[in-house]
Amino acid sequence: MERVLRRGWDRYQYLQLLQNPDQTLHPVYEPPIVQVLVVGGSVTYGFKCTAINRVRGRSCAWAMRLESLLNELAGGLLVKIHNRGLGGSNSKTGQAVWEEDIYSDEGKIPDVVINGHSTNDAAWTQQEGGRESIFDMAQSFARSVMTPQSCSERPLLV
Repeated sequence: MERVLRRGWDRYQYLQLLQNPDQTLHPVYEPPIVQVLVVGGSVTYGFKCTAINRVRGRSCAWAMRLESLLNELAGGLLVKIHNRGLGGSNSKTGQAVWEEDIYSDEGKIPDVVINGHSTNDAAWTQQEGGRESIFDMAQSFARSVMTPQSCSERPLLV
C-alpha cells in the first residue's frame, strides 16, 4: 500500500507543479501514472449503464467514473484504469484475465487490482457448491494476484 500511495503522491505533486508555472521548482522527471486493473461482472463492465451524454458500456461503468473523478481531483492524469469487466463472469474468470496477461497492452503489472466479482461469485457458488466454493474461488484469485510474476512487485489487491 505504501508503494502505491507514494506513486500516487509523487504523480499528484508533479501535476500540481505543471499547474503552477510561476514556481521556480520544475519537475526533474515525470512520475508514472498509477495503473489500476479492474475485473468484475456486468456491473463492472457497465451493463445497462447510461450517463448524461448517452455514454454506454465500459465508458459509463463505475470504474471509468472513478478514473474520471480521481483525475479531475488531481488536475491531470493521475490514474489509468483498465476495465476488464465481463458480464456473467466470476473470480475464476478474473484469475484467467490476470494469469493470461489480458489486462495490459504493455505487459506491465498494475499497481492496484480491484476484484468486483462478489455478486457473481455468490450467485455462481449457490449452484456449484456453497460457501466453501466462494471462499476457494476468491482465495485462488487472491493468491494468483499476490504471487509475483517474475521479479515484479505485487500489486495492491482490493
